[in-house]
Amino acid sequence: MRLAVSGVGALPVRLHAVEDALSDEPATPAHVQALATQAIAAVPLADDRWASAAYRREVLPVLIRRVVCGA
Repeated sequence: MRLAVSGVGALPVRLHAVEDALSDEPATPAHVQALATQAIAAVPLADDRWASAAYRREVLPVLIRRVVCGA
């Protein structure tokens, strides 16, 4: 599985830590949410006219969980 986020800063960012962790363990919703939250903490998020960096930091882990877990 490959994961990347875009539209959150100047450039798209691959989430290598999440990818690596998910290759070793099952993708339960809680586990994916925790991994995504940790990974997004290291991503430089930007404020713009559509959303603040704080909003993106809250929403991205949820969206990643939904993509990975299909819910």
